[in-house]
Amino acid sequence: DYHQLLAMSGYVRGYTDCFGHGLVVSGALGAMVDPALNPWDILATQVLIEEAGGAAVLRPSSVSGKVDAVFGNRSLVQHLARELSF
Repeated sequence: DYHQLLAMSGYVRGYTDCFGHGLVVSGALGAMVDPALNPWDILATQVLIEEAGGAAVLRPSSVSGKVDAVFGNRSLVQHLARELSF
């Protein structure tokens, strides 16, 4: 939930999928929560993040055929996944 995420962080930015994924992979962002993705839109990012030592957690989305993802720095991802019930 956006409001829960905002309350947790105090600072939230929105990016398009590709740009945001690139920022996380490059280390410019610590983590990203990306809801309702086509599964193929996260696969390359997931591989890059995990190869760099980060983490990616996926779950089925409330939107049929889509997935929700949280990925980036391993400790941030673990925290976000726990707080957002991933």
